[in-house]
Amino acid sequence: MEGILHESQNLSEYCWQLLLEYSVLDTAQIFSLLKQNGVKSKRERERIARSLRHRGLTRRLTIGDRTYYTKNPQIKPTGKYMAQIRCFWILLQYIGRVDSHHAAGTFSRITMEIDGRDYDIVYVPEGAERLCLSHIRRGGDTRYFVVLEDVSQIPLLQSEKIHTYATVSEQGEVEYYAGQ
Repeated sequence: MEGILHESQNLSEYCWQLLLEYSVLDTAQIFSLLKQNGVKSKRERERIARSLRHRGLTRRLTIGDRTYYTKNPQIKPTGKYMAQIRCFWILLQYIGRVDSHHAAGTFSRITMEIDGRDYDIVYVPEGAERLCLSHIRRGGDTRYFVVLEDVSQIPLLQSEKIHTYATVSEQGEVEYYAGQ
């Protein structure tokens, strides 16, 4: 899907397209995207999100202190979907520069293109570092944003194809780290 949200696009429709592509997103991610694109009023952001639910396009799901929007009530923010949600926080920080992006559904959680260059955002659970490096070696010219569970994984994940490392909290706070 297109990465850059154009002024002429309907924000509600764009959010719906995101949910079609990514299946489940944290409510805070949708609100953050809307705020980045000029919807400054919390009331207006809530109205747009509510319009998605009222049209029957999404379901709202609350787990603990987090709220999610899903395109299907059977989809839960666990496993690969939780990894994708964490990677989506990285995408949100670059969304204004991204030409296109999509859910990869493979080793990479999100694939994006910026200025004609391919990037993948991958989530690496502890213990999967060697598998990650194997995939990176076979990734051609693609550069990687590597989302880690812990910074102690960095020495285990060294490749010239890694653009940057990051940790992402459950609340979406991103911290970036350089390679060693």
